[in-house]
Parts: sequence; C-alpha cells; structure tokens
Amino acid sequence: MNDNNSAQGPSFDAFDGPLLQDPYPFFAQWIDESPVFYAEEIGYWVITRYEDCRRALKDYPVFSASNTLDPLFPPCPAAGKALADGGFRSIPTMTNVDPPAHTRTRRIAHQAFTPRRVRAMEDVVRGIVRPFLGDRVAGTTSDFVADVAWALPAHVIFSILGLSPSEVAEVKAGSSTRLAFMFGQAEEDEQVETAKGMAEFWLYCEDLANDRRSNPRDDFTTDLVTRPDADGNPLTQQEVSAILFGLLLAGHETTTSLLTNGLRRLLENRESWEAICADPSLIPNAVEEILRFDSSVVHWRRKTTQPVAVCGVEIPADAN
Repeated sequence: MNDNNSAQGPSFDAFDGPLLQDPYPFFAQWIDESPVFYAEEIGYWVITRYEDCRRALKDYPVFSASNTLDPLFPPCPAAGKALADGGFRSIPTMTNVDPPAHTRTRRIAHQAFTPRRVRAMEDVVRGIVRPFLGDRVAGTTSDFVADVAWALPAHVIFSILGLSPSEVAEVKAGSSTRLAFMFGQAEEDEQVETAKGMAEFWLYCEDLANDRRSNPRDDFTTDLVTRPDADGNPLTQQEVSAILFGLLLAGHETTTSLLTNGLRRLLENRESWEAICADPSLIPNAVEEILRFDSSVVHWRRKTTQPVAVCGVEIPADAN
C-alpha cells in the first residue's frame, strides 16, 4: 500500500501510551511536521490538516465511505463464522455508503425527524433528564461518568426510537464490545463473543423493524419504516435494521463522550463553568465549542478510489 518512503510518518501507537491518553499534542505536531503520512502500525494513511480532512470527507468520487465501519483489523475466521451463523446480515446504509444511496437513506432518516417531533423532543428530554438526575445525584456525591453520562444518553435515544428504558444496560454493555471489535485489537476469543452478541443485537433490530411495520407507533422507528423515498419506495427491512443497528450505538456513545469531555474541560476552565452556571443561555454555544475543542470522535475513515495527491503526498488507489 505504501510505495512513498517520504510519507513514512511518526510512531502511531493508537492503543496504548501517550497518544491514547492525550492525542492533541500529537495532532498539533503532525499538522506542523507530517500533515499526511502512512501509519505502518495500522495500515492507514493519516491526514491531519482541516482543509485536507474536509476534502477527503466531501470528495466522495475520490474518497469512498465504504470502509468507514470496517473493523480496523480483519476479524478472525471464527468471529466471521459466529456472525454468519448468528444471522448477522447488515448492509451499508448511511455512514458507510456513497451517494446516491447515501443521499436516499439520509433523506428518509432526516424526514423522520418531523418538525412536530423535533418540537416535542425538548419536553421529552427534560422529562427524562430531571427525574434521572434527581434519582441519582441530588443532594449527594456521585460518580458523574458511572451515574449520569453512561446511561442518560441511552435513555434519551431509546425514548426517541420508542424502546423500553429497561434495555439500556444491555445495549450499553454491548456497545462497548462493538467498539472494541470495530476499532480495537481484541483477542480472538473476545472477537467471537462480541460477534455472537452483535448477531443477537442484529436480530433484535430486525424484530424491532418488523414490529413497527405491523404495529406502528408515534415514534422515529415507525417513521423510518413507513416514509417513502423520492420514488415512493420505503426503506427495506434490512435497510431499516441496519440504520437502527447503527443508531443504537452512535446515538448514545458520542453523547456520553461529549458529556464527560465537556464537564472535564469546563472544570479545567473554572471561569467558563461559573459563567455558564450564572447564565444558562450560554449553554448552546458551550456545547458547540466543546464539540470543536474536545470532540467525541477525533478520526474518521475513507478509502481512495484512485491515486490522489494530498498536501503534496501521493496516496495510491484502494488505500485506507
């Protein structure tokens, strides 16, 4: 994959040590010294500067989203067999597919957030958050990560999707292993167990999609099942199941990270914390700034469809 020795970059240990603990000093150094380089440790090209990243994310004829959700390292054969035997049959939908297929599924998903439903969400979220906090942290000392940030976002997304809060713990536990399967270096026995859990969860998503088609409700999942595309065709059950499979991970894991990153940064900058406490109208801007300053997701992936030069470095076709 790498035939350009000049693109050999710095050490890239993404799974242990200083880079994992605090990546931002490394990012700053790479932006200045190695804006595009090949990371031998993971077999990926790394692009660091804003405009180059923006180009890679938007120029889909050259940079495809097809590898976005692929495991960083290929799973062992036993894990692949566990997925197949368990009935796992997810397909590319929004995150890991290019236009026009991406445009079709994204439009339907966005249409499911009707103006009426969006207006109602604030009251729904407040109705979840206030008693949740009251039960766990009011008048006592608590662990913010364990008691609040871990479960609260899942309760919210479950309400939007029309699921029972009783299933939060099971879904959150499965999410952690899915992340390790996709982005980590799991041992083979762990891969197999995670694959079995992923297959079970896939069947859960299929059952949910089938239930809403037979028993529609006033929720996002029903809208996802029933809304047509521009040609009048609804999403297939497999497409709906794949979208739900993704939302039931991304719909809360990123918010958990936002809450924990945000609280830490605000407490490190006490003046900002006190200003927000004194004037809650500052909260929306604070959320935007936290997302920019300490994002829940600090990387994303693309695969080249043809040779391309980025910041003067030649990247070959079919490169991650």
